[in-house]
Amino acid sequence: MRFGDKLLGGIISLVLGGGQMPAEAQAKPNKKPVILSEDMVAMGNGRRIAGNTKDAFIAVWVDSDSAQIYGRYLNNGLASGEPFKIGQFDTESGIDPHLSVAMNPDGDAVVCWGDASDLDGNYDTPLNLKVLCRRVPKGTQGEVQTPSILVNTVNNQADGDAADFLAGVAMDTGGDFIVVWQDFSKTAKPVMARRYARGGAAKGDAIQVSEDSHPFGYSPASPSVAIDQDGDAVVAWAEGNGYYDRNNAIYARRIDKAGALPKPKFRVDLGTPADAVDYGDDGKALFYAVMSPAVAMDAAGNFAVTWLRQRIDASRTPACGEKYVCFSYDSVSSSTLYAQRFDQNDNPLHLKKKTSAPEDLAVVSKQKKLYVLPEMAMDPDGDFVVTWQEKLLKKECYADGEDTYCYDVSLGGRIFSRKFNPKTKKFAGIKKIAKPVKLIKDNQAPSVAMLDDGSFTVLWTQGDYDEGSLSATARFFPGKKKK
Repeated sequence: MRFGDKLLGGIISLVLGGGQMPAEAQAKPNKKPVILSEDMVAMGNGRRIAGNTKDAFIAVWVDSDSAQIYGRYLNNGLASGEPFKIGQFDTESGIDPHLSVAMNPDGDAVVCWGDASDLDGNYDTPLNLKVLCRRVPKGTQGEVQTPSILVNTVNNQADGDAADFLAGVAMDTGGDFIVVWQDFSKTAKPVMARRYARGGAAKGDAIQVSEDSHPFGYSPASPSVAIDQDGDAVVAWAEGNGYYDRNNAIYARRIDKAGALPKPKFRVDLGTPADAVDYGDDGKALFYAVMSPAVAMDAAGNFAVTWLRQRIDASRTPACGEKYVCFSYDSVSSSTLYAQRFDQNDNPLHLKKKTSAPEDLAVVSKQKKLYVLPEMAMDPDGDFVVTWQEKLLKKECYADGEDTYCYDVSLGGRIFSRKFNPKTKKFAGIKKIAKPVKLIKDNQAPSVAMLDDGSFTVLWTQGDYDEGSLSATARFFPGKKKK
């Protein structure tokens, strides 16, 4: 089983917005979950969310039945207006479109996704791989009328098994935006970026951000991007040769408003723990996998990165052969979400008290818990919130001769969040956003966005996949007004 939590459909993303809100928006916030779409919403990874200083949100999702991409505004914890159509993707491509969305304080937004076509018929060689974006003018209703923007050079040579388009987008105050993605047409599969003016015109050619993101195998780069008010950006990504590479790592790099790379990449995480061991004569090993980075930035250009590290007790069995790692989620002995804050000069801000050495900041860490898909958002003052999913699984095994085979059975999922205060340098308690209940087993793919007063909304997929009922669901958490 592969680590990349490739689910069946498009990504759900969430970002602050400023679209036109109706007068009936209530003064008293709604803090209960609100369903945004009754359609069969595709499952997928929430990614790369930006914030603004307004009082509204916009959510985007994929309808798996029609392959349409929709959006809807939210205000004060309530849906506002009807869903509107943003675009569509080719259901025969065999890839996950991975939505990403960003918006500025004026309410203009941009949505990006991956697409492909011309499959050879066996779902392993999608062609015409591309990243598309579309601007969403403020107050959009009905259907977005702006043209699609082709971001990358169309790639006809990618390995279909690895062709997950984990694209990200961020927008500055003026409406200029930047898109990041992974280029599968090159051996190194580098992380790329391209800047755009408010009207959608490209501001130069694509920029190679990662110097050499080594062939990733089953470990996608998952690039994430954030931007400050006047256009300086930072990109974070995972790098390494698969999840079992002891040298895999989380990196970040600045891109200035002119599109230049002023500094080399730098490492975000502190590296593999010393107790990691490769296979011995007993057929056992201990690996650490870092993955799924997300980055967010405040108004001044300070930023934070969150990522996932899993401790894997792996072993080989005769059924796996000598060249393969036998893995199930039951092999994950612990999951830890980490974060680190950086100043405008990329200096880490979370340090050990005695030595002042950098120290990864633990968001949550539990034995025998499986956390996936961390996301984060930051307000202009540097407060940030991290959200994540906990997969609930049980292991079932059966015997086949002398061999025993095991597999994971899903019992659903929970969604959590935790908020960080940069003044106290501490996290608040963990909030439980959603848990399995009758008829709502699956809670997956959370995404989060913040307002300038510290309010935030979490968006996720909710329902029962086996019954064909999944909806885009959001929940609002009011903040306290800042003085």
